[in-house]
Amino acid sequence: METSSKILEIRDLSVHFRTPEGLVRAVNSLSLEIYEGETLGLVGESGSGKTVTALSIMGLVPSPPGRIESDRIMYRETLLTGLSETRLRKIRGKEIAMIFQEPLLSLNPVFTAGSQIVEAIVAHRPVSELQARQDMLELLRLVGIRKPAEVASRYPHQLSGGMRQRVMIAMAICAYPSILIADEPTTALDVTIASRILKLLRELQSKFKMSILLITHDFGVIAETADRVAVMYAGEIVEYAPVKNVFREPAHPYTIGLLDCVSGIQKKEGPLHTIPGYVPDLRNLPAGCNFADRCPYAVPVCRREKPCLTEIKPNVVVACHHPKITN
Repeated sequence: METSSKILEIRDLSVHFRTPEGLVRAVNSLSLEIYEGETLGLVGESGSGKTVTALSIMGLVPSPPGRIESDRIMYRETLLTGLSETRLRKIRGKEIAMIFQEPLLSLNPVFTAGSQIVEAIVAHRPVSELQARQDMLELLRLVGIRKPAEVASRYPHQLSGGMRQRVMIAMAICAYPSILIADEPTTALDVTIASRILKLLRELQSKFKMSILLITHDFGVIAETADRVAVMYAGEIVEYAPVKNVFREPAHPYTIGLLDCVSGIQKKEGPLHTIPGYVPDLRNLPAGCNFADRCPYAVPVCRREKPCLTEIKPNVVVACHHPKITN
């Protein structure tokens, strides 16, 4: 993305939660960038810290029990780290918007879909309620709803999963944000509807020149949508590279294992591969590499010393003492 401008930069983000059982280190020293017009995929197993990273960008980590520590989260020329809630509200939803993971839980059950979109429009744009309603209907058409007035009059529980997801997308883009964070946008949708939602996101990105942070555990979604990929494991980035590099020449053993687990991406025939072992306890992380106990290539140094993110080839960064490097 050398020809594009950097629109969001995160440096050394750590997010911890105090619980009765101890300090949970959900995200540790995470750094990444998003460029104008690109889609950055953030991929990893459930509990790897993907959603917490997104909530940190939005300033929505509950405190207490959460605590954000970061060198900086920079949006264009604005430092989001430490920004007051009043100033953050002017950016949240308008400049940076988010599609949350479960639409049925995110939408208010006692208000119609249309009224919730109207409320979002009025909150972020200086328009009358009449104009906001007209814009709401246009937004519903834009996200592929053929009978917008009918859908607008329904309550969330009266809509299908695909319809609810489209309503959430309409709310998220109502102020034409520069960055759209999509947290598992195809979860619980069947394959056909999921494909349509991804196609819709690509079309909206092209139309509004948005950057997208796409959070998922599905490498199939990444293959179809992303330009670059950041692979997360136990709260840390372990590989960061253009999407073609990750699929053709994965370098981190965890990335290799994830790809081997995906039906249709495997290069060899046979039973579906699984990664043995368990994700480490985030309250008691190991001294060395977080993946060492599950890694088939681990040696003593992997358990003693935490690997640093290192550029092993142009634009490919990996946190591994013995990454797989191909010519």
